[in-house]
Amino acid sequence: MVSSVKQTLNLHHLVLCIKPSDSSNRRLPLYGEIKIALLVYLWYPKSQGLSYVYEKLLCPYLSKYESDIDQGISVLKIRGHLVIAQLLQCGFHWSLQIFKQLQQQFTIDKNNNPSQSKDQQQTRTSFLFLR
Repeated sequence: MVSSVKQTLNLHHLVLCIKPSDSSNRRLPLYGEIKIALLVYLWYPKSQGLSYVYEKLLCPYLSKYESDIDQGISVLKIRGHLVIAQLLQCGFHWSLQIFKQLQQQFTIDKNNNPSQSKDQQQTRTSFLFLR
C-alpha cells in the first residue's frame, strides 16, 4: 500500500494543494519563487524531497488515523451506492412518465385523425408494451 500511495502522490497533487493558498499569499515578497523552489525540491528525484515528506509527515498521519479513514471511505461507498440507486430510480420513473405522455399523445392523435398511415400505426403499436 505504501508504494502505491507514493506513486500516486506526484507533482500534480502538490500543485492542487498549493493553488488555494495562492490568492492570500501573493502579497508576500518572493512567494512565487519560493513556491517554485519548493516544487522543484519535492519533484526532483535526486533531492528525495517527496519521499522525505511522505515518510516523515504523511505516513505517520495516515497510519495514526488509518481506521478512521477506512471507516469514512466505507461510509462514502455506501452513500454513493444509495445515491446511484436513487438516481437510477428517478431516471426510470422520469422516462416512464415521458413514454406514458407520448402514448397518450398518440392515442389523442388517433382519435382526432382516424385516417392514419401505416408508419403511424406501427409507432403506436411500439408503445403498447408500456400498458
